[in-house]
Amino acid sequence: MLKEHAQHEGADLAVWTFATGVQPQIKELTGRFSVHFQPEAGTISHGLATALISRDGKIVKLWRGNGWTPQEVIAAVSTSL
Repeated sequence: MLKEHAQHEGADLAVWTFATGVQPQIKELTGRFSVHFQPEAGTISHGLATALISRDGKIVKLWRGNGWTPQEVIAAVSTSL
C-alpha cells in the first residue's frame, strides 16, 4: 500500500523511505520527533520535523517546521562529526 502511495505522489524512492507499524509503534516514533498526527478523511494530517540522527541512532538536532536552511543542517552535521 505504501509503495502505491509513493508512486501516486511521485516520490523518489532513492530519497524517501516509507514505513509503518501498529498504532502504538507509530505513536511512539512520531512522538520522539514531536510530530503529532491526526487521521482526516482517509489521509493523515501531520506536523513537519526534520531530524539529524547520529551514527549511533541518537537524535542530535531536531528542526520543527520547514524554516531551516541547508546551511544550518551542514553546520549541525559538521559540529556533530
